[in-house]
Amino acid sequence: MTHLTAMFRHNLWANLRLVDACAALNEGQLAVAVPGTYGAARDTLVHLAGAESRYVLAMRGVSADELTPDSTPVSEARGFPGIGPLRAALEASGAAFIELARATAEGAVLRGQRGGHAYEMPASAVLVQAINHATEHRAQVTAAMTQAGVEPPVLDAWTWAQAGAP
Repeated sequence: MTHLTAMFRHNLWANLRLVDACAALNEGQLAVAVPGTYGAARDTLVHLAGAESRYVLAMRGVSADELTPDSTPVSEARGFPGIGPLRAALEASGAAFIELARATAEGAVLRGQRGGHAYEMPASAVLVQAINHATEHRAQVTAAMTQAGVEPPVLDAWTWAQAGAP
């Protein structure tokens, strides 16, 4: 296992652990937003799942201009679909990222169109963004859980390693 693959295995584990913990929350708790964060916990989860799906599509060569709200299983445009669809979307994108981490060549470059303009960027930028983005938004959801009086799950790498790095 490469270090990058391990990072995406942790990312998947942490995303699923968080969404599973959120399954026990009521609507009021899912609606809690902490100032300075993306928004309500449920909206942040939708944003996270939608973004991960879009990043996977970008890694697979789909240009930003080709994306529609129906391009991904979860979308901010469609709103909160419930915990089950969020979990399924995160499971799918997580598995895809693990495979992409294995298969993406060092130095790979992504090319496409965004806003009618050509772009070119290192594939590594999307991979780094996926990890950074997920970590940031998981922290925001756990802050909202704490604000709602709920003990959030521990999602750090130490806990993942102690769990056998599933």
